[in-house]
Amino acid sequence: MKTQRLIAYRCPECGTAVVGDLNLFILGGQELNLNCKECSAPGLNAKLGKDSKLYLTVPCLTCPHPHHYCVETKTVFSRDLFVLQCALTGLDLCFIGEEHAVEDALEKNRQELLALSDELADEEEAEEDAPGEAKTDEHPPLFDPVLTGQMLYLIREFAQDGRISCSCGETHLDFRLLPDGFLFTCPKCRAAKVFPAMSESDRMRLEELTEIRLDGGENDK
Repeated sequence: MKTQRLIAYRCPECGTAVVGDLNLFILGGQELNLNCKECSAPGLNAKLGKDSKLYLTVPCLTCPHPHHYCVETKTVFSRDLFVLQCALTGLDLCFIGEEHAVEDALEKNRQELLALSDELADEEEAEEDAPGEAKTDEHPPLFDPVLTGQMLYLIREFAQDGRISCSCGETHLDFRLLPDGFLFTCPKCRAAKVFPAMSESDRMRLEELTEIRLDGGENDK
């Protein structure tokens, strides 16, 4: 098992790829704090626990708070590339491995984020150009990861508190991220609702709710 790897993440504030060295021997005596030099935003933290496991705190591109991971040290240092993802969106957040593998992963990650941004921009433009619909500048044309992450965090709190349900009695609803919001669906009766997530007012409206409820009519209160 090798004792040194490259570690990298993408700063959620400015998008810069932040890269550093992850050395197993150095971790045995001190923590690794890897911050963005472009905008000085708080960054990644890595430390070796007394149980010899690797504990990492990684900034998220979508969620308002960083994610915490505990992984087997042997697993991380024995692979050419080890990737940590956001549990909510599936986006790759942290890359650990051989230099060439990490660099390739960062480039692939950059291309995926650009493609996502272009796709959402194209859909927004298509909606604005649709006949019979008034054009508006109310919403920004590109995906806002900070806003979406804040709303994802709120929705997760709703789910943990049991405040998402359907009038048919189902309490385990499915939801997924769309270009303009979150789609909630009931696996039992197929009721559905799209909750907008394109502006600050959408986030404020979510904060004011006491529950999210599907009933085929007015689905939230």
